[in-house]
Amino acid sequence: MPKTNKPSIALTSKLLRRYRDASIDNARELLYEAELLLKHNHFARAYYSSVAAIEEVGTSVQVFDALGRNVRDPDVANRVVLNLGDYARKVTAAVFPWLLVVPARRDEVMPYISKMIKRQIPKLDAIHTELDGKGPQGPQINTPNYRVTLTDAEIWLRLAKDIYTHAETYVLFAPTKIRTKAEDEVFAMKSAALAAVTSSPEFWEYYISCMKTGNATFEAAVADYVRAQTGGGSEVRNGYDDEEA
Repeated sequence: MPKTNKPSIALTSKLLRRYRDASIDNARELLYEAELLLKHNHFARAYYSSVAAIEEVGTSVQVFDALGRNVRDPDVANRVVLNLGDYARKVTAAVFPWLLVVPARRDEVMPYISKMIKRQIPKLDAIHTELDGKGPQGPQINTPNYRVTLTDAEIWLRLAKDIYTHAETYVLFAPTKIRTKAEDEVFAMKSAALAAVTSSPEFWEYYISCMKTGNATFEAAVADYVRAQTGGGSEVRNGYDDEEA
């Protein structure tokens, strides 16, 4: 397919830095508010703010990664925007800085992130009332603090604070990782297109041959392989419109 000519949002390094700062600042404010709410026995709202803080941390980490990419390339810019709207990518990104430093915590942390991704946490329960027709004594009204306990709020606030602490240092003080052209090309590929390449036995044979010659960069191997499969043109990307649902 032809290369994208125009990004959905014109991204610049200046805009991305402002977005990174705004999202990590908002996460900090949400955590401050969550602590106040918990202190005054507003468990549900404290829980809600804690979850929202994790989401904002994820946004900041995603934007920090984008700072190392060539966002002047429309395909790369569009992929950045698409990923920012991908909830699973967002909350997974949130814990990346923490697990980068303390990988041993992965088995403890990831079940919570998995629950967020699968929408198995009572986030909306924390702000809405609900009519329950199956109460123990007949129909009843469930309020947020009825469904979200003190323990829930404490656990998620503690988790959010740990996630934030590591992410703040990472996004504000770690050096930006400048991505190569091949890394950006693979980054911009549709998930289905990348999966099709990496599930091909021929690709792995090609990658092994690359490693034998001293070129073990995975992204470069993917880019070169796709380029060869598409006729040797200068563009590697295959189908870089909006991601299919």
